[in-house]
Amino acid sequence: MDRTPPRRNNTRIDENDLKIVSALERLGGRASAEDLSTEVGIPSRTVRYRIARMVRNGHLQPMKVMTHERRLGLGDSFLILQQANNGRRFPTEIFDVIPWMYFFTPTYGKYSGFLAHAAYSLQAPSTNLDLLEAMKRGGVISDYYIFNIADYETKPGDFNRFDPDHGWVCDWDEWSARIEKTIRTKKRPAMRLEENPAPISFDAKDVLILRSLIRNVKTTMTELGQMLGLSEPQVTKRIRRMEKSGIIKRYRPTFSAQTESVTLYCFFEPREPVESIVSCFYQLPHPLYMIMESRHRFCINISLSAKDINGFLQGLDMFREHFDSCFIQTLHQRHPLPFERYFDLFNEKTGKWETPVGEYLPKIQHYFSAGAKA
Repeated sequence: MDRTPPRRNNTRIDENDLKIVSALERLGGRASAEDLSTEVGIPSRTVRYRIARMVRNGHLQPMKVMTHERRLGLGDSFLILQQANNGRRFPTEIFDVIPWMYFFTPTYGKYSGFLAHAAYSLQAPSTNLDLLEAMKRGGVISDYYIFNIADYETKPGDFNRFDPDHGWVCDWDEWSARIEKTIRTKKRPAMRLEENPAPISFDAKDVLILRSLIRNVKTTMTELGQMLGLSEPQVTKRIRRMEKSGIIKRYRPTFSAQTESVTLYCFFEPREPVESIVSCFYQLPHPLYMIMESRHRFCINISLSAKDINGFLQGLDMFREHFDSCFIQTLHQRHPLPFERYFDLFNEKTGKWETPVGEYLPKIQHYFSAGAKA
């Protein structure tokens, strides 16, 4: 779900840029320049130029496809590792060796070490637990936390509350005051996340389509058809079915105009009323990911400017009596691995995902004893 943002320079975005990005959020990342032109009242040629400029300057990441792995019978987890305090360098090569890991970053917070994103076969739910226990026995970590993702959604930013010179504009005192009122209201907002999303029927061709789109979302129907031996209408039908069933959640670019920001993963366990507590975070102007493991375990992925972190933490103070637990991890120096590589774990012959942890443990054993001295 996460990617490394491009480097940004100091080129200023303006009101028309914000109109285009806001329209992309509403219409979806695959909206044409003509669609966007009609929506915002700017010539299509200018729309193309402005989008290209924002991508070039790092304000807008290229469009990506957002997938729901659980619908495919594939689990997805956050693994937070407490690095062992033994004077040894942590062997980050492990992340490269394990093919179902697709992202890692140093992290500080309750756990000081690394945070990784890892897939696993739902038919082998102990995959990552077995891996982390082996790393613990090998002395490279002393503790860990696993958050298994059941469902997630992206909340777009409110561009009416964005200032090109100052970033997202939030009245943190007003948000803190609204929290208690929102929680105590009798009207409960609907929960848009599913705790137990049902797997959808799919085959090897669907997996190859997803792999291709994740690698390059601009891959054409013609190119996909040639690769799979299908006609364009057949490819289109498969993609539409995956969109309708929720395997493909959406297509979206990522707006990232704040030059100085800190990414936080906030893990919390809300008490009832869960829907009202979760809805409080949707009141923020910032884009964020709301991620669910179960009805009482959530994670928020949000990037905040340094000036906003204190306000966010003051808001969290208002939740103390409504949380069973809460902790925050910081992210920096992101190291994305090829996101599509875990699609290679699909066995076309058996029609199943395979994450054979027993096969890979011997491949990383030597890292346990060969850690470099600090």
